[in-house]
Amino acid sequence: MKFATLSEILEQLKNENHYWQIGFYGLVAAAAIHFFFLLLFTFLDIPLLAAVNIVSVGLYLYCIFVLGVPTLQSKDDHLIGWLVYGELIGHNLLATWLLGRESGFQFYLYIPALLPFFILSYSRLIYFLRLLFVIALALWVETSPLFNHPRVPIDPLWLQRFNWMNLLIFLLILSILAYLYALKEHAYSRRLIHDLSRDPLTGLFNRRILDEILKKSQGDSARLGVLLLDVDYFKKINDTFGHEGGDYVLKQLAAKLKTLCPRATILRWGGEEFLILLADTDKETLQRRAEQIRQAVESSTLFFDGKRLDFTVTLGATLFALKSENFRDALVRADKALYEGKKSGRNRAIFYDIQSAPLKKGEERSSSS
Repeated sequence: MKFATLSEILEQLKNENHYWQIGFYGLVAAAAIHFFFLLLFTFLDIPLLAAVNIVSVGLYLYCIFVLGVPTLQSKDDHLIGWLVYGELIGHNLLATWLLGRESGFQFYLYIPALLPFFILSYSRLIYFLRLLFVIALALWVETSPLFNHPRVPIDPLWLQRFNWMNLLIFLLILSILAYLYALKEHAYSRRLIHDLSRDPLTGLFNRRILDEILKKSQGDSARLGVLLLDVDYFKKINDTFGHEGGDYVLKQLAAKLKTLCPRATILRWGGEEFLILLADTDKETLQRRAEQIRQAVESSTLFFDGKRLDFTVTLGATLFALKSENFRDALVRADKALYEGKKSGRNRAIFYDIQSAPLKKGEERSSSS
């Protein structure tokens, strides 16, 4: 049994999200509440409940200082969940039996019905079995004559105080659990949105996020620089180095583009094509940036599986008038410029002005290697 120091626990918590931080501080709060009850039952001369709260405080300290760091590292809160579940039921069932329902300790019996929402390790079967057990137990406590009257001598005024105090603590716990659940759902939604809007290979945005990017760009500038980039002879790279070699080229290219265009929005447009959007730019700046990218890729050398891997890219560039045209028109121009670069020998950066005529019917295509 290894006890963690407070500094070790706090250091581990720095790297955790709100879910784990709030869960950990919930254990601290539970230990503090039971220590308060320990003092209160000692003052009221109810030794059995005082002894039970000593056990409860010890259990929560064990969860904090012995199980805390391993649980945070493994992200397996199964054991802590069962210990808290057992403590909540055992302590509050006994307290309700000794002090009666007027004391309000039965409120805490409802908490185990909510906890499975927050303990990540439970299966659905375990969740429903625990839920049914808690509901049956709560109904029994609420209706059984065993819990009608106190079994220890206690001033009725103290019973009323306990009732209000336990109700307040229960509502506070309920509020914290609701907040924790909201955080958990928010984190899940963010992760889902991230996964849907990102290319898993390169980590760049994918085309699903384009509409949102264009909406956000509306207030930034009147014109947006559009660069459509395609890896030259990509099929040959795959044939020579395998698909792993092709994936390696795409990942390295994505990293280089992020370095060369730190303020741009870069999307993996599909296959070996990338779309780069530069806010608040002009023709000369866009042409320089396109040529800078082309030269940087041409002059770089990669090694894959011990073999040298050189490659080049072709770029089609244009300006997009945010407020006066449809983005598809700008994309058609960039695609037409890219197609011209491919036809004229590849490893080119071609610019089409905003006044350039769109492609004729049937001329638009997906750039091949």
